[in-house]
Amino acid sequence: FFFLNVIKKKRYIRTLDIPPGIAKNRAFSENLFVMMVGLATKTPTIVVGRPGSSKTLAMATVQSNLSSSSKNKRLTELGFEDFFVMSFQCSKLTTADLIQKRWDNAVAFQEKLKRAATNGRESDEKEEKKASSNASGEMATKVNRSVVLWLDEMGLAEQSPSQPLKVLHKLLEEEDRIIGFVGLSDRKLDAAKMNRMVLHQVTQLNDDELLKTAEAIICENSGNNNLHQELSVAVLKITQLYQNIMKDKQTSPFDFDFYGYRDFYSLASSLKYSCNVHNELTNDLLVEAVIRNFGGMTQQQTESFLFPKLARFFGNNLEQ
Repeated sequence: FFFLNVIKKKRYIRTLDIPPGIAKNRAFSENLFVMMVGLATKTPTIVVGRPGSSKTLAMATVQSNLSSSSKNKRLTELGFEDFFVMSFQCSKLTTADLIQKRWDNAVAFQEKLKRAATNGRESDEKEEKKASSNASGEMATKVNRSVVLWLDEMGLAEQSPSQPLKVLHKLLEEEDRIIGFVGLSDRKLDAAKMNRMVLHQVTQLNDDELLKTAEAIICENSGNNNLHQELSVAVLKITQLYQNIMKDKQTSPFDFDFYGYRDFYSLASSLKYSCNVHNELTNDLLVEAVIRNFGGMTQQQTESFLFPKLARFFGNNLEQ
């Protein structure tokens, strides 16, 4: 109940600097909350969700808000440390030695920051007062700095026959662990690994959340009121089209999810760009945006699977 209440109020979202054009949907908001709590408490955290569920986007947003070079001052006032993120891109070729080496590099850098902080506190008192007389100097001397290791695409490393992620068993159980840890994965890992971390499973967006996400992408900063109204109608159409494509398992030429969230988000962005260029919204632009972002099939598959859906949602004028 507490988790849902915090997510709904989104007070922490208003505190963060989030670039325009990012839809602050439930998946993105939950990912931000879990990651920030994990970093603040140095609790190992893993976020698991299908591609396009805002895992990497949320981590990049957290990084930009907590990095020393771009630190959000409001987070400093709330007591958040500066964080230096050391990333590692996992793959099927990842080895345990590579993960161990990256972990050791993060620990070594954390110790270096700790020594630098100690030397700073032992500096001349007059210089410290001088530095504290302005905001930037105060932040530099009083804010602690921590290191977090970010492992992306952990699910790929899980598929390696050498099982490189087993090295995390001992690393995550260290009682004197001094660095933070955030892992991202498209699929669940085995229980032995996930039991050593706080797991956040990103749930799929429901119909209403999917619609609001598309509206946030397409309708944001739309100065033309008439075009804005037309786009609002188009949002509903492309959302219904996407839902129909994803739920249609009988006529689909694939026995897996060939399309996903990223294709839908790209469709929304493509439609917005086309409308801004042509300053109008036509049925042809709608169909072109769909074909561009939901292609990848053979001509026969496109004609039998995609064209009937286009005719259903955008009209029957598809002779071209």
